[in-house]
Amino acid sequence: MSKLQIGVAKRCISPELGTILYGYPRQRPTQKVLDDLNVIAVAFAYGDTKAVLLSADLCLATEQITHKIRQEISEKTGLPYEAVIFSTTHTHSGPNANEQVSGWGTADYDYVDNILHPQSVQAAIDALGAMRPALMGVGTTQSDVAINRRVIRNDGK
Repeated sequence: MSKLQIGVAKRCISPELGTILYGYPRQRPTQKVLDDLNVIAVAFAYGDTKAVLLSADLCLATEQITHKIRQEISEKTGLPYEAVIFSTTHTHSGPNANEQVSGWGTADYDYVDNILHPQSVQAAIDALGAMRPALMGVGTTQSDVAINRRVIRNDGK
């Protein structure tokens, strides 16, 4: 009988101080690190089927950039390319990983090539190496506290 296995790994992807942050109308450099940016990898296996899900603390990463990361993970781990999933958390406190011309500047290729790419690949490898038998369940709830943007009330606060 097959058992579910899960492994998790985290790698720091914080840029160097002075790196331009993505998604601001004027160039805004990093001045300090309050909380590190990370890429988290979760590896799943059930029988012969394996997959890795990566979540990076960035505003976005385009298909062109994530393709290279997914391809290298596939090559180094033997996972099918389609079994490597890359997502972002949509924070504006990270560098530009957007190759598309968007009005927000161009991709920071130094960051992508020297931090994001290698740390993402290593996180996936680490997560696959950390797999252990696991139980998984599903639950639901309702939260009335989260909103996407801060609300400005009628009193201006």
